[in-house]
Amino acid sequence: MKAKRSQNAKTEVCRQCLLIRYFVATAIAIVLLAVIAGENTKFLGMFTPERASVAIVLGGALMASVKIWLWRREGGANKAKAD
Repeated sequence: MKAKRSQNAKTEVCRQCLLIRYFVATAIAIVLLAVIAGENTKFLGMFTPERASVAIVLGGALMASVKIWLWRREGGANKAKAD
C-alpha cells in the first residue's frame, strides 16, 4: 500500500471559500475596531449608507469605463494586425 504524499500535494482554495474568509476577517476587524476605539468613533460618522451607495456606483462606473476603454484599445490593435 502506497503512502499518500500530502506534503507535495498542491491544493487551491476555491473562490467562495476565499470570499468567506475575507468576510469573516473583515467582520472580526470591525468588531476589534469597535472594542478598541470605544467612544472615540466619531470619525465613523462620515460613513453613511448614502455615501457608500454613491461610492459603489462611482466605482462601478469608473471600472466599466476603464474596461470599455481597454476593450476598444484591444479591438483597434487586433484590427490593425488583421490589415
